[in-house]
Parts: sequence; C-alpha cells; structure tokens
Amino acid sequence: GSDAKLIIWSIPNKRREDTVYCNANGDVTDIAWVSLQPTALSLIFGCADGSIHIMNANLSAFRHTRIIEAFAGPVQKLDFDPFQQRLAAVGEGELKVWDVNGDWSISLHATEFSTGFIAKTVHFFDQGHGILVGFLESHRM
Repeated sequence: GSDAKLIIWSIPNKRREDTVYCNANGDVTDIAWVSLQPTALSLIFGCADGSIHIMNANLSAFRHTRIIEAFAGPVQKLDFDPFQQRLAAVGEGELKVWDVNGDWSISLHATEFSTGFIAKTVHFFDQGHGILVGFLESHRM
C-alpha cells in the first residue's frame, strides 16, 4: 500500500503471516497472485520506483524470487497470463510483456510506447492471445 509494505494474512489461521517491507522501492502500486505450476503460487507486486517483485508464496517462508527493473517511474498495473505464461505491465506510458519460465527466469517479449496518452491498465484476454491496454488522455495544451 501507500506505506510501502505488504501484509500477508492467513485466513484459516486468522493471523498475519508475514510483512514485506518495500521502503526502498516506494509505494506498492499493484498486486497479483500467479501460479506457474498447480501447487506453487507466487506473489507479484509493482512499486512506485518502477520495479516488479516476484515472491515465492509459501506461507511458511515468503522470499524474493526475482526483481525486474521495469520502468523509470511507477508501475501502473500488471497482469499475468497463465496460458502463454507471460507477464505484462504498464508504466511511464509504456507497455512491456515478458515471457516467464517455470523457474521465473524471464525474457522481454515486447515493448510498446504510447505517444500522447498515458497507459493506465493492462489485461490479457482470449487465453493470452490478446492484450488490452487502457489509456488516459493527456489533455495537454
């Protein structure tokens, strides 16, 4: 949240399991749960400094798996496609899409810059064969 930390709660245990501090990365701007394998969850979150963090989501031991230095400014929105195993994010008026492997190794798949508009949201559709990006108008004079 805006206090630069994520609190992980266990609903069955009715307690806080972990706290992830992101003070060096600024506010947490978006969060997504991802599953690359049927029994393994990962937590992905974007920060105000443009970084994207990927964490192992085992309640007994949350740990960073990878950090992506994605943008010079805040990550606005991120989405994960489980069909094609791709991660997409928008920030700084730009769309980036990465291919993701089972061990969370990544490679940049595509980058698209917008001109005159600010990219605000991103969503995969059609089982990952399409991607929707929402823009704000700049209203510059």
